[in-house]
This record gives sequence, C-alpha cells and structure tokens, in this order.
Amino acid sequence: MNYEEYYKKYIKIFEEYVSKYDRNDALIELKRTHSYRVAIHAAKIAESLKLEQKQIDIAYICGLFHDIGRFEQAKQSHTYDDRYFQDHGDYGAKVLEEKVSKEISEDERIQNIVILATKYHNKYEIGDTTEEESLYCKIVRDADKIDIMEYQVNEIDGKYPLDKDVVENILNHKLCRNGVVNNKLDHLLRMLCFIYDMHYIYSFKYILDSKILDKKFELMAKHSQEDVSDIINCINEYLKDKINKK
Repeated sequence: MNYEEYYKKYIKIFEEYVSKYDRNDALIELKRTHSYRVAIHAAKIAESLKLEQKQIDIAYICGLFHDIGRFEQAKQSHTYDDRYFQDHGDYGAKVLEEKVSKEISEDERIQNIVILATKYHNKYEIGDTTEEESLYCKIVRDADKIDIMEYQVNEIDGKYPLDKDVVENILNHKLCRNGVVNNKLDHLLRMLCFIYDMHYIYSFKYILDSKILDKKFELMAKHSQEDVSDIINCINEYLKDKINKK
C-alpha cells in the first residue's frame, strides 16, 4: 500500500502542525520520521489482527499523532526528557483535545480514541478505557516500542556495570518504570523490557525477523562488565513461548 497517498488527508494535518517547528532541529525531525514509522507499524498490526479497513485507518492515525506532544517539548526544553517539560503523552492528548482531533475526524468516538492512544502510549500501564479504546492503545504501544527498539541505542562507548534492578525486572518478565538512565547500557536494558509489554504476534515476529534483539544482545555483551547470558536466555525463552502460544 502507498500509505502516503492513501492517508494524505491525515498526513496533511500532521505536517501542518509540525510546520510550526524547525525541521532543521534534529529532535524535531527525528520525531517526525519516527511518527510515520509508528503509524505504518500500527496499521500493519491492525491488518495482522484481521481488522476492518476503517479500524486499520484509525490505528494508522493513532500511530501518526501519538508523539504530537514531543514537538513542543523539543522546542522548549531541547530534550525528550519529560522531567524538563511535562509528560509528553499528557501534553499531546491536550493538543489533540483542544483542536487537532477535530481536524482529524468529526466523529467524537474516533477523536477520543486518538486522544487516549496518545495519552497512554508512554505510560507504565493503560488507564481507564473501553475495550475498543484499549485495543488502539495497545496497538500504538506495540508499534512505538518496535520502532524505539530498532532505531535507538545502536552504539555504546565504554563498558558499564549492569543495573541490578533492571536486570531483576528482565528476569521476572516486568516492564521498567521510567527512571534515571545513567548510561546507554542502562537505556538498552530498559528497552529490552519492552517485550514484556508487547501484545501482538506481529510485534514479536518483527523484532525477531529484523534481528533487532540479536543486535541489542551483541551490543550488551560487548559493553557490559558482567556476564549477560542469563538475560539473553530469559528473553529468548520468553519470545519463543509467546510465539508458540499465538
């Protein structure tokens, strides 16, 4: 599918919003391109679930606008760290609620889905939602995590000790809460926990088929001061079990 042509109405709305910001700013452009990739992953997850085309369209829209709060954050704080701005999911939901969601659709149900998918895409867990709203929240959370795992922390300088708390989370199949990241190895370890908050076979297969985890494991082993075999074995067994159960 030619996503750019098929979804040109929503892309126009998105680009008009982003045009208020400096495209020469790397933080702006990184989130712009990330948003398109997440939108495509979201649509493909919806397709893999055999959803109707209208539902696939909603998934794409949610993916495209999920990080709309990042642009003002980057402009004001010159970082993606919510501690220096505000929760970018909450801010994005506010931007959508005030105006942008009404440009996306006249249907209040769709407006609300896009707002909630944005609000909850970066939270530790999804808040109070209907079954339908929760579906799109999960799709966007998966799509976002796939892209983050593929494009972030692909280089590390030096060797570092493992964060014991994060390792414990990995071995106990738990997602990490947001916290202070001391170095890129910490960032990578927290990223590995993303798989414990993925819901769909598309997501598991994509990160395996794209060799994303293999690359992360190699990087982790090279830059850790400690043995990482238990971490690798734990994650591989978890993924194998998830795929076999689907």
